[in-house]
Amino acid sequence: MEDVAEGHWLAFQQGRSGERYILGGRNMTLKELLEAVAAATDRSAPRIRVPHILALTAGYLENAFSTISGREPRIPLEGVRMARHKAFVNCSRATRELGFHPGSVADALGRAAHWYIANGYVPHLRPGVAEVA
Repeated sequence: MEDVAEGHWLAFQQGRSGERYILGGRNMTLKELLEAVAAATDRSAPRIRVPHILALTAGYLENAFSTISGREPRIPLEGVRMARHKAFVNCSRATRELGFHPGSVADALGRAAHWYIANGYVPHLRPGVAEVA
């Protein structure tokens, strides 16, 4: 997250008006991303792959139930839709023109995951995981 904030600052300071810069790091598949989050939190990554149509159906049903019950949906439809596609990007232009250097994806995921844990967004943790900063 800090990398993206720095990239925005660099674009403000050094970027050319009207140009766009990709502030990405390492390209990862969804499986790699989930494994990195699991490693950062000492939890297991999902082991089964759900067919897209099943995930999409569950998302629609859960979103409809959430609308009725008045609570936030736990299966974001846009997330399900995006998970189906690979969206690899290249930040070399931001590196070359702005001096942007993204940090470790694993470190950033770890910081984000531990923030969610520390703020009570992840239930049923193993003892000691929430204490990691």
